[in-house]
Amino acid sequence: MDRIGMFAAAENSWFSFHSDFTDQPVDLGPVVRALIVLTIASVIFAIFFRLFQQLSGRRSNSPLGLFVSLCRAHRLSWRESWLLWRVAAAHQLPDPARLFLEMRWYDSAELPKRLQAYSAQLAGLRDRLIGLSAAQGVCIADDGTLRDSATSNPHRPSRI
Repeated sequence: MDRIGMFAAAENSWFSFHSDFTDQPVDLGPVVRALIVLTIASVIFAIFFRLFQQLSGRRSNSPLGLFVSLCRAHRLSWRESWLLWRVAAAHQLPDPARLFLEMRWYDSAELPKRLQAYSAQLAGLRDRLIGLSAAQGVCIADDGTLRDSATSNPHRPSRI
């Protein structure tokens, strides 16, 4: 058999894909369609996965993401985090993470009536956030000055 005849026979058997049970060639149309659909689905999945990764990064760089990260870093319970969130909302803070830096937001005189019932809990939370404990004998007054918890006299009227 010449080379062209062998190539034609090999090509015929290669592209027809005869079934072992029938003499009918196998229809590759559904297989090709399935591969196309699988490829398109993979590309869409990759796009959504990448978009989700970018949005997750943005969330951590947002004011809400910073607030949540700080609550986790300080190991606040869900109730404590929710109370701080309510304080931030009551003061209409655009960045609720400022509660971790500025102690003036904990001032019981400035709290709305619905949150004044929590002023003792907020005072303890405020002292815990900046690292003071009752054992140290120092607390922060509502005006932001350090005070001796035993005598209620200010040490140094330094703002925190």
